[in-house]
Amino acid sequence: MKVERHLDSVHVRYAQLNEALRRSKVESWQQQFFSLENIDALTKFETEKFLKAINNPPIELKESERQSLQMIESKLISHIDQMSMDDILNRIERLPVMIQRQLYDALSERLVFEN
Repeated sequence: MKVERHLDSVHVRYAQLNEALRRSKVESWQQQFFSLENIDALTKFETEKFLKAINNPPIELKESERQSLQMIESKLISHIDQMSMDDILNRIERLPVMIQRQLYDALSERLVFEN
């Protein structure tokens, strides 16, 4: 009986230590995202690297830990979307005017059907 109580105590302590280690790894990993100061200054490569990292944690996250990163992930996604849009607009500006007009007509037609 006494051995079982000690064994239970060991199991409880083992679980506590494992959770403390997990939390320490999570906090260390999350710090790279929480320390981001100016997401808009990141390059496309850096943004993609952070998005990949945020979606591939080194260990399983609890829901609250995952939620704490959602706003940062949203900002990273918005930033990369904006860079993609800027790239698309730059490519369109380099097209001949006739092709730009065809593109405009095609987009206008699609927008009319969606509204």
